[in-house]
Amino acid sequence: MTGTTVPPEATVLVIGAGAEGVHEPLGRALANARAAGWDFLGVDPSVAAAARLKGSPGDVVTWMLSAFVPQLVLVTDDVDPGGELPAGTDVLAVTSMQLVHALARVLGVPPTTWRTGQEVGADQITEPDDDSVRGLQQKLLGLRAGGLQVVEHTPRASIVIACHNLDSYAHEVMRSSLDQTFDDYEVVVVDDGSTDRTAEILRSYATNPKVRVVTQPNIGGTGRMDLVQNRLIRESRGEFVAWVGGDDVNTPRRLEVQVQAFDDDPGLDVCHAGAHFIDELGRVTGRGFRPPVPYDDLSMLRQIIHTNLVGAPSVMIRRSALERHGLFEQGLASDYHFWLKTAGILRYRYLPHVLVHYRRHSQSLSTSASGVERTVRDSMRLRSLVLAARPLVDFFPELRGGQHVRAEAEASIALGNALLQLDAQLALQAYDTALGHGSADAFHNAAIAHVFAGQADQALACARTAASLDPTCAALQEAWSGRGESQVALRQPRGHLLPAVQEARRLLGGSARRWDGTTLQTRRAYLAFAPGREDLARAALQIWSTRTHSTNPLRWILPARPGQAQDAFADLVSLAAGLSLDDAADITIEEVEDLSMLPPQEDQANVLPDTERRLVGSLSSEADLGVFTRWVGECQMDLARRGFESWLPA
Repeated sequence: MTGTTVPPEATVLVIGAGAEGVHEPLGRALANARAAGWDFLGVDPSVAAAARLKGSPGDVVTWMLSAFVPQLVLVTDDVDPGGELPAGTDVLAVTSMQLVHALARVLGVPPTTWRTGQEVGADQITEPDDDSVRGLQQKLLGLRAGGLQVVEHTPRASIVIACHNLDSYAHEVMRSSLDQTFDDYEVVVVDDGSTDRTAEILRSYATNPKVRVVTQPNIGGTGRMDLVQNRLIRESRGEFVAWVGGDDVNTPRRLEVQVQAFDDDPGLDVCHAGAHFIDELGRVTGRGFRPPVPYDDLSMLRQIIHTNLVGAPSVMIRRSALERHGLFEQGLASDYHFWLKTAGILRYRYLPHVLVHYRRHSQSLSTSASGVERTVRDSMRLRSLVLAARPLVDFFPELRGGQHVRAEAEASIALGNALLQLDAQLALQAYDTALGHGSADAFHNAAIAHVFAGQADQALACARTAASLDPTCAALQEAWSGRGESQVALRQPRGHLLPAVQEARRLLGGSARRWDGTTLQTRRAYLAFAPGREDLARAALQIWSTRTHSTNPLRWILPARPGQAQDAFADLVSLAAGLSLDDAADITIEEVEDLSMLPPQEDQANVLPDTERRLVGSLSSEADLGVFTRWVGECQMDLARRGFESWLPA
């Protein structure tokens, strides 16, 4: 296959405050430059200090200089880069705003593109000197003045693997990655400074044309797993990037299934799936990933801030989405941070069947006792960062537009109440908007959160404020003096939030999508045919053909065992012989490992009392057929209530 021609790459390393975060102007500018094909790397010494487990921020700089050998190093705002800059390296001191403006000129966009207005003094930023910006612009353009280079065929998918001292499992992950039913892919594996036989084992696969092995000094051990993941992205070429742990196992159809999901939905950005847990010997020990709550485009951020919904080793991400949003950041739990910073921005989809076997063992970075403790601690830090960086309307996009002041205060209270189950300080951050509105309920709940945080003076101050705003909150002071905080219940939203959210979801229901790709306005049934009950299946299809219409927002999802979708289609055609389904509502066949792999119906995080109204089961008895018949009738009545009378069949 002929290659394509692209400008030759020249790596630029930027060291400075905000260089690693897409919530900062500099970080957003670098992310946009990467998305446009520039090879920019960023290091923020303050992030390096916060995210590391051991070593110094300078160790990160030294590693990046060694691993990527940049042609140019830009150090911003008198930041001490740390590390050792090799002799002969082209180093230039600039200001953040000089670089932001220079990149804006290079990319042909206004520099205000990368300001959110949330930065302190954003409206008072001094514009940099034009000559300095022009000089830096020419310096950057000069890096691309070397003509064109030929790049070989780009595979559709890349499996990327990070390994450190995993010689017991390296053969298994490599074999499973090479034993795929999908063919157009590569395997990129980074040995992150292993001291056992891992590197030797990986090199034994390097003769396979699909495999590329990269070795580097250990950086993951410092806690900067984000740098390891970004190295994998940089070394890979696929349109879609699929992660798997160096101690995990891919199932044979993983790439086939996930690439097909992207092909079926061009707007999809992130696809994740279910998993089985396995032990050191590869024995299945239980069901792994399944979203603990249902989610959709509108609700995902407020749910994932409370509970992680995505199993990282099952994830495939569109490369362009990674590049647009700044790759991975923030150390050990960088995958969770990526979900947090892109929830509600990128489109996520969950596939309810097993595509990965996830290994739990005593040496695991994430599942060992010490690993779990580190991950939990880092996840709390990331939640706090995202609460500070993303406005309340990102958590409740239904309230955008500024018309719901009381509902916004109640949203702040609802989010804080959910987070109080995890950490009192997180809850206090979430209550901040409602406190700013002078909500007595928010001060009441903040007092309880301060008690849980061991902050007696702040608790008493909040209790007094609550009582002064609303006499019914005086009971909190009484409890403080005698009965104890455990006998005082949290105040809940009083009735403005839920109606506002429900109305917005009704209006947005045709565009916002759920975890399974259906729109919010679509009522759906996951209903399987039972073996030996063709009579019930035929009767249900008869009901569907006569009582639904192709314009109805209804969908019958016919679950099929993995790899058996064609057989399920043949059964459907046979059972529907003589029935007219062309004018009926949609029937789709989707692979589902087991109905128990579907997310539960209710939001267990309880941010909002929201439920998924879906029918789940199989047509095994006349009673099941009766349930299905009533469900179809209820759906049609609901359509009428929602103003869709013209959609009803005659």
